[in-house]
Amino acid sequence: LNQHYKMEELQKVELKSLLERSGHLLSQIKLNNNLDSIMVKELEENFKEMNQIVKQMDIDIRGITGGKSGMISMLNEFKNSIAALKKDFQLTLEKMQRSSLMSEKNKEQRIRLLDIEERVNKQNSQILKAHESVIQSTEIGNEIIRELGQNKEKIISAREKTTELHSVTDSVQKTLGSMTRWQSFWG
Repeated sequence: LNQHYKMEELQKVELKSLLERSGHLLSQIKLNNNLDSIMVKELEENFKEMNQIVKQMDIDIRGITGGKSGMISMLNEFKNSIAALKKDFQLTLEKMQRSSLMSEKNKEQRIRLLDIEERVNKQNSQILKAHESVIQSTEIGNEIIRELGQNKEKIISAREKTTELHSVTDSVQKTLGSMTRWQSFWG
């Protein structure tokens, strides 16, 4: 368990470092107003790595029994920070691409295409959020089913013990009744 917490701390430190480095890269891209392919690739690799760390932390937290609400809220904060950074990155890319397109011919057509692309991206985002919601609901449902199964086992065990106790009580009553009849006959 202690080793688990050390691993979690290492993951948090690495995730914080990646978030800071990614924020710095994005600031550089914005400042230079340049879509430097090296910076963009590095930033995309950072997002992949952060997603892998978050997934691993999520799996690790699910494996813990009890006392994990603080860990879940910390993980959700990381997820929100990453999502905000990704959104800012996407908006920056779109803005820079849009400005480079504006300088070329057919501005109206390009603007219309970019608007359509933006709407499609919003719809895709909504679909992804709905998909994530379905996955989370499924996971919660599976956990509830598992807990209900455990509760069922406990109830069955308690019922069996109650039936056994009832049987013993009946036997004792019969024995006492028999002893009372013996005493009244001889006594």
